[in-house]
Amino acid sequence: MEAVAASLERGEADLAVVRPDVSLPTNGLTVAILREEALIVLFPTVQKLTSFAALKGKTLATIGRGEGDEQAIRTTLAFYDASEQVRILRADEARISEALSDGRVVTVAYVATPGSVEA
Repeated sequence: MEAVAASLERGEADLAVVRPDVSLPTNGLTVAILREEALIVLFPTVQKLTSFAALKGKTLATIGRGEGDEQAIRTTLAFYDASEQVRILRADEARISEALSDGRVVTVAYVATPGSVEA
């Protein structure tokens, strides 16, 4: 994604599909939003976490489809001044319950379109 945005900035492309949370070209304009997604964060009740700031020093699991998903999570954590203090563990969807149960992670975050099968 970053390479595509860079090619638009250099004038090597007239049109590019980019994720603004990964790299937004300074000379690009939005023509269409191709898909709207949401960051979904699951806080198990046993953890008693009430905010993103409460994640400082803890590990968050993500079921990522690519670097853009992790960047969206980091951007959200940065908004709450927690980005550098939260470890992100890419986890296999089938092992999320195990990681939560044994304490390796305290929460799960992923990017999906609300109402979709993935969500």
